[in-house]
Amino acid sequence: TTGLAAMDYFIGDEVCTPLAWQPHFTEKLVLMPHSRFCYRPPADAPAIAPAPCATGKPFTFGCFNNLAKLNSDVLALWSRILHAIPDSRLILRARYLDDEDTRKAMAARLQAVDAPLDRIQMFGQVPHAQLLAAYGEIDLALDPFPFGGGMTTLEALWMGVPVLTLLGDRPAGRQSASFMRALDLPQFVADAPSEYLQRAVGIRAHPAQLAEIRRYMRDRMQASCLCNEKNFTSDFEKLLQVMLQK
Repeated sequence: TTGLAAMDYFIGDEVCTPLAWQPHFTEKLVLMPHSRFCYRPPADAPAIAPAPCATGKPFTFGCFNNLAKLNSDVLALWSRILHAIPDSRLILRARYLDDEDTRKAMAARLQAVDAPLDRIQMFGQVPHAQLLAAYGEIDLALDPFPFGGGMTTLEALWMGVPVLTLLGDRPAGRQSASFMRALDLPQFVADAPSEYLQRAVGIRAHPAQLAEIRRYMRDRMQASCLCNEKNFTSDFEKLLQVMLQK
């Protein structure tokens, strides 16, 4: 909620802002019928690369989110995942990892949660086209919490990389879950940290299924409500008309 009396409505969807949350909002909750998000993919996005684990490389997790989202609980859970899957590795990409002191600080935070530093790589900022291409190095993206990805998740999905997310208790923690629901991929949404860990291990155990999802992810997105600008606009206009009439 904005908490502002000047705001009459808060526009969401049934995943990001369930109607049961109305008591927590000063605004009236109204829901888009499918998703409150609409995504126009970049025209110059590179083609989807094969999953690294399908080409003989180690199974690779990754996160390209803002470092501010990587709190101690997130890093501790990711450390548990790496220990549960000894042949896996983790790639972190973020703007401020260009800075040596920032990399050292992140390494110290990872070491504090017993993360295997020899299996974690950190990279800084690169041009957007290179950032998108870098998803070719990742088998499964890990979503942080309680503030999950938005555009970062959509870009990962467009590049064929599924995103494992934890269903949070606020809109910012349910964005990725809204995307996965729209794509009919509920197996990538966990309700608790323990389930997040279990799902990561389970996904790693079925690389063929992951590769198949990756192969058709872009087609799945194009056919979904997430990329249907015409329907999104129509739904949004209808919602506005209802609110104006009231």
